[in-house]
Amino acid sequence: MKSTRTYEGVWYDTFEGQEFFDRATTLAVNRASHSSVWLEINRREALVRANPPGRIAEVMTPHAYRVRFVGAETLNMNCTDRDSFGQSSCFGHEGAFPGMVVVERILAIDAL
Repeated sequence: MKSTRTYEGVWYDTFEGQEFFDRATTLAVNRASHSSVWLEINRREALVRANPPGRIAEVMTPHAYRVRFVGAETLNMNCTDRDSFGQSSCFGHEGAFPGMVVVERILAIDAL
C-alpha cells in the first residue's frame, strides 16, 4: 500500500461492486469517462453516516455517494493480471478492478 492521503470523489455502491471515482462530483459523467477502482470500505458504517432512509436493508439497490476519506491505494493501480483461464485477477469482485483504495477513516459522506 502507498502512504495515506485524503480522497474525495464518488462511491458507487452496488450489490457486487464498490466502485470509486477519484475527484468525481457526480456519477453520470464519470461512469462514461473515468475508470473506477475497487473501494474497500466499511459499508455499514458508511451507510449509517450517510443516513439514506431504508438504504441499509436494500442491499440490492445501487446508489451513489459523494465521499471524503483518509485512505491508501495499492502500489499497482493499473493491474492487468490474468489467471490461467484469461480472466482478470486483480482487485474487487471477481478481480475485475485494476486498483483498490482502502478507506481508513470516513471524513464526510452524502447520498447523491
